[in-house]
Amino acid sequence: MPLTPKQEEQLCELLSAFEQQMLANIDSTVISSCAAINNAALLAGLQISTEHIIDPQYLYAILHQHCFAQLHQGDAQIAHAIADNQNSLVIQLAEK
Repeated sequence: MPLTPKQEEQLCELLSAFEQQMLANIDSTVISSCAAINNAALLAGLQISTEHIIDPQYLYAILHQHCFAQLHQGDAQIAHAIADNQNSLVIQLAEK
């Protein structure tokens, strides 16, 4: 049975709320993981200065690679389409 316009709106609002919470959880996990990694490196004597060994950008890159692999699941054609989309997004950001 198809959704009514009101139900579609409710579903979109629900999805948006969960998406925002998921993204906040990811950000929190990245930040806490960086802190844990850097603290472990410090305790292990692997960090000479007060500068962090790992920053959030590194972990976001790891997450990006993981999401890319999940999206294309070994299909080269899909991987190419995703990469093209990413390239278009970069161009749009550069134009702003």
